[in-house]
Amino acid sequence: MNSIKVSVIIPVYKVPLGYLRTCLESLVAQTMHECEFIVVSDGAPEAECSICEEYAARDCRFKFFRREHAGVSATRNYGMAQALGKYISFVDSDDWIDANILKEAYDFSEEVDSDVTFWNCITVSSKKKYPVRYSMMDNFLLSEESLNAIRRNLFFAEQKKYLVFIYPVCKLYKTSLVKNFMFEENLEIGEDRIFNIHVFSKDIRVAYLNRNAYFYRQNADSITKKYCHDAFDIRLKYIRRAEELSEGMYHTEICNETLYKFIDCLSRDYFHKDNPLPFKENISRLKQVFYSENFRDVVKGCSFRKLNKCHKIDYLFIKFKIFPWLYIRTKLLGLKKRFS
Repeated sequence: MNSIKVSVIIPVYKVPLGYLRTCLESLVAQTMHECEFIVVSDGAPEAECSICEEYAARDCRFKFFRREHAGVSATRNYGMAQALGKYISFVDSDDWIDANILKEAYDFSEEVDSDVTFWNCITVSSKKKYPVRYSMMDNFLLSEESLNAIRRNLFFAEQKKYLVFIYPVCKLYKTSLVKNFMFEENLEIGEDRIFNIHVFSKDIRVAYLNRNAYFYRQNADSITKKYCHDAFDIRLKYIRRAEELSEGMYHTEICNETLYKFIDCLSRDYFHKDNPLPFKENISRLKQVFYSENFRDVVKGCSFRKLNKCHKIDYLFIKFKIFPWLYIRTKLLGLKKRFS
């Protein structure tokens, strides 16, 4: 008889060694013993693999697997294929979790018979910690109205409290539910959001555990902060996949999301300080998007009312094709960050 209650999947790839140890120590400290920690190297350097092997040797709950680098989606899929627990949870290797969370989440999931149980995330930076809470109320099962709001916000998060649903962390999923899905390995970004769109589109019971128990490390050297060539095209892949899954139901929200990502990619790609291309070439690339028929259709489909205050200004400049604003706003934002 299977005695494993929870399987935790931890992909490992190029994480600072101190962060990795903090993550694994938080698993060692778990008060639940009927669980397994499936640590999967996604082609990680030898120093990281050695640490993982060390923990596998000292705690029988750890299972360590080495694989060639294939990306986080393939790594999580491999981890899910190994899982023996009734529930599955995910932890990123530069984050950590509270010592009691697996036991508390499991007990509450069993009590209310939930398919997904989620809890709060604490964002940790070099300067401060701050919680992202779904609700101030005590533990409860979500209503169908609340589930519909989550489904809508998976396509475009209108409030911060819905950001937790984009990611696979901070959750306990019933294994029989999520083993029907896979992280889409052809997506370079947004694969976690697409995964949860699949999960939450089903007729499921979802429970909220009002616990600040997942610690998300906001890493200044994260891949999301680095220069990324064709960043907008990469993001468009998952946005278009989301629109396909929505079957047109959230067209306005997806247009707004596309606009947000376009603005975000000004500093991640076209005007990033590490961009090696000549300035004129980046302007030419940017104009091809800005004046394209597809992008103009996106602008037409946006809801001005649903944009935040800053992006309402961006929207007006973009709508009326005032192209120089894109460069000016990126430089202004850079100055604001430098002196804040």
